[in-house]
Amino acid sequence: MAREYLFLIMEKNILNKSRLLAELDRLGNDRDDYLTVYARPQSFPSYIYSAIESSDFIAEDIERFISGKSIKREVEHMSTGAVLFWGRNESRIIVIPPFPVEEDRFCFGRHDIEPLKNLLERERVSGLVLMTWGSYGAGVFRGTKPLEFKKGTGHIHPSHRKGGSSQKRFARRTLEQKKAFLKRVARHVEELFASYHLEHIFFGGNWLLLEPLIEETPYLKYRSGIISSRFVDVRHADRKTLIEKAEEINSSIVFEI
Repeated sequence: MAREYLFLIMEKNILNKSRLLAELDRLGNDRDDYLTVYARPQSFPSYIYSAIESSDFIAEDIERFISGKSIKREVEHMSTGAVLFWGRNESRIIVIPPFPVEEDRFCFGRHDIEPLKNLLERERVSGLVLMTWGSYGAGVFRGTKPLEFKKGTGHIHPSHRKGGSSQKRFARRTLEQKKAFLKRVARHVEELFASYHLEHIFFGGNWLLLEPLIEETPYLKYRSGIISSRFVDVRHADRKTLIEKAEEINSSIVFEI
């Protein structure tokens, strides 16, 4: 089983844009002979396997590396594909970028870093919605720069445990409060996002609320194709968390052997 590293550090890590671009520049100065493979989300890992067959690199080592459970889990979670840089000597890394690889391609010789650099350097306008029962935050970002926010809270009455008619009455009240809160969040998200041309939308918080929110929000319903399958794990839906998670959704995951 291949061991997981981050640029000579024995762990997997998340790199923001500036850190990864610096590492790519370092690779750009490397004179080693490389296999470079770009695989779109729907092409990983099959396209890498086909590229290996066209090379004289040791296929078994590469296959063992990209089939590791951690890499497979992260590629599935990110849903953006992957980029492999496999040198004959030392530098052997796989990058799972924050946004989708757009073209399957491979080459031999000097590593082909330009498509990945272009993907990272392009500042996209993205929407982010964090929502739990009782609180929400929504923001629009150009790269990691915040452009506009909306946030709020709503009282959701806790479940009544005594049973009987009281329990049913409290259940109806809680249901109505949830419906009202969902409608209010949908209205605010609609108002915020409709003012921008978003390329990607990310969601976090209580994942069970995503589908009801989409159904309640025309902007989300008719632009479901730009909603990322990446789910952002959060405990709090507030402005501070929005800013923190904007950095995360623009960062890459990197493994090195």
